Amino acid sequence: MGNTGVALATDGAAPILNPATILRIRDDRLALSANFYGYSYTTLRDFHAPTPARRDLYGDVSANEGITRQTVTTLPSTFCIFLTLVADRLVDRADLKRPRHKLAMCVASTERSSFDAIGLGKTVGATSQTRSLVRDFGRTQAGPTYALALGDKVALGASLFVALTSATWTTFGSTITQGPTSLVTSSYERASDFSSWDLGASLGVTYALDAFTTAGARVTFPVGHLLGSLDATESSTFAIDGTSTAAQRSLTGRAAAPTVPAIAVGIGRELQRFRVEANATLHLPVAGLLSAELSGTSRGADGATTPLSKEIAERGRPTVNGGVGLEIRATPSLGVLTGFATDIPMTGPVRGAPLLGELGYARRTRAVFSAGVASRDGASELLIGAQLGLAWGKSLALDGYALPNELRVVDERSTSVLLIVAGNASLAGIRRSFDRIRGR
Repeated sequence: MGNTGVALATDGAAPILNPATILRIRDDRLALSANFYGYSYTTLRDFHAPTPARRDLYGDVSANEGITRQTVTTLPSTFCIFLTLVADRLVDRADLKRPRHKLAMCVASTERSSFDAIGLGKTVGATSQTRSLVRDFGRTQAGPTYALALGDKVALGASLFVALTSATWTTFGSTITQGPTSLVTSSYERASDFSSWDLGASLGVTYALDAFTTAGARVTFPVGHLLGSLDATESSTFAIDGTSTAAQRSLTGRAAAPTVPAIAVGIGRELQRFRVEANATLHLPVAGLLSAELSGTSRGADGATTPLSKEIAERGRPTVNGGVGLEIRATPSLGVLTGFATDIPMTGPVRGAPLLGELGYARRTRAVFSAGVASRDGASELLIGAQLGLAWGKSLALDGYALPNELRVVDERSTSVLLIVAGNASLAGIRRSFDRIRGR
């Protein structure tokens, strides 16, 4: 519902959006959500020719090609179990309990993006090219969440989690041209592989402004770095009429991507026929969005090897993202959902090829529109919906017409559709179902 939930979350995302909201889940439950990545159409403008080619070497060449990829996954993005530690029995419904102390244990994939274009061939005139580009980024976290109620209006919550951040980026290309006067061959490869294990925490609060309106807030901050590594390699060769040159560089070392400090606020109103919520999240600036201490070697065309050392500290810019969600309940058990959210990255603009070891290979801004239906009864809840994502920004593509080959900035546009299936069920209901099955 527009990526909201700081005030009114009731599903598996509650411990992440605001730890205090897990008290809204009234009994012991299992929650599961799965994101099925449906269809994505991505265009990298001028992918095969980011800059004009030299006519004296390559003749009249030009190329422009969009790239389309589809991926399907059935792995859950969140899996949580909610346990009521202490509860008060309600006066009007003896079979329900209002949690006063609640514990949740969750594993969640909070961010995921990937793109691959492998073995793309292109022939223009006397020039033949092969290009590959693979990038993947993900963040997964796991840990406990605890919440307690202070009276009927205020709830407090806290989460402690271990987060794994991983990123890979690989590009490869080769170009062969029988030009007007010369035979020109070139190749280039750059690869980076990064991972970081970190501790983070969140504190949350909700406050009931009246019987129908709730405000919420969350603060997320880093606790410590556990371990991490970064490996990066680069190689380049080219030859004109048999006269060749080559260069290689490699770096490896320790790296970290700590939890980004953030402040989120939200307000929601819930009536019998509809529910609406608006959220805003401020990601605070950080000096080390990614930091690393690397060492390695460089080998030139003459074969001589020289040592390399490098310290990386990629800055994260302050950003504000927002979302709004609406649910209209056609009946007490059936609702229609819709929402809108923004996703502005903290990384700076892509202005050129990053230095070896840096990971600023792409930057995209996204707008997300969502719609779906929700079905509820006393023991379970099921939501089925879809997200339409529109992304635009800059990426890097290999320029095979430069000697030696270089990475150039190109425009990127992407449209995606994501199918979402989420739900939860009470543990008591699950036990009753197993009992009935065994009794048959």
